[in-house]
Amino acid sequence: MAVSDNTNRGTDPKTLFSGTLAVLESGESAQKRSREIAKSLGYRLAVESTASALERRLIGEDPPQLVLLALPESEDFAKVLRSAPRPPIIIASMAGPPESARARFAEIDADLYCVRPHSVDSLGPVLYAAGQLAQNQSLMLDMRCTEERLRDQLHQAGHSGQITGFQHFDFFKKLLLLEIKRAKRFGYAIAVCVVGFDPINGPEVSQQTRDALCKKVARAITTSVRDIDMPVDYATDRMLLFLPYTDSEGASELANRVLLQVRKSSVVREASRKVRMSVSIGVAANSAASPADAEEREVSFAKLMRDANAALKAAQLKGGDRVICR
Repeated sequence: MAVSDNTNRGTDPKTLFSGTLAVLESGESAQKRSREIAKSLGYRLAVESTASALERRLIGEDPPQLVLLALPESEDFAKVLRSAPRPPIIIASMAGPPESARARFAEIDADLYCVRPHSVDSLGPVLYAAGQLAQNQSLMLDMRCTEERLRDQLHQAGHSGQITGFQHFDFFKKLLLLEIKRAKRFGYAIAVCVVGFDPINGPEVSQQTRDALCKKVARAITTSVRDIDMPVDYATDRMLLFLPYTDSEGASELANRVLLQVRKSSVVREASRKVRMSVSIGVAANSAASPADAEEREVSFAKLMRDANAALKAAQLKGGDRVICR
């Protein structure tokens, strides 16, 4: 809520409501008075001042977050507001004693209520509370969206782990970046291999067969790497091998070992045919250097990944089932 200097004294502006207020009051006089008070307090007012115009606004990109709604005239419109894609905070406005206003306010499930005639002292605190409710509502929506996104990421990581037995790349990214920094600082060699699945020849295979082939490739990798190497799921059709203390020669040797294991074991029977999986492997490494030399050279995870992916693409363009080192 953007308010005047007198009202805003001692309040953190970052926590104040800055959305839009729509006013649907009873009669022209009450409508004008409510808008004047809200405007004097610094609220941004919606142009719409009728129920039909506001209803069209509710399905747009910038619906009002607060609605001051006169009762009993607009009681039916409260249901329209509640069914909107992003329901606003409803402030019910009524004439008469507070007791009767409270009863009617509960009937329409309004968020707040106020009694006419309005004044700055009576309407101001209600608008402020409504702004806080709208802000909390928006925060809760953001939190739910974040929770759903995290659940999707965890589900994806869990699904990958069920097939290959490897953790997902996102879980290892910070660790890999830390290892790159150590390699740069202490000048030891480090390498990455990107293992990509080549296209399968012949008719389309089922997802079950693809998963079985993926497991066989993962097993071939597991039997080929050292204890200090880190195989991780990188994408649906790729796996990443992170090889600390390994130069380009050592990485190429390991990649060829993986390639041979895949050739031997990655066959699955589907119906009356045998389906074979082949892989291509792109290798990139920084050679060992003194710490001083390493500081002057570009030693980064991003560069290693670019080089390894470029090498993988080159290997697949040449027909696949091979290793290329950059």
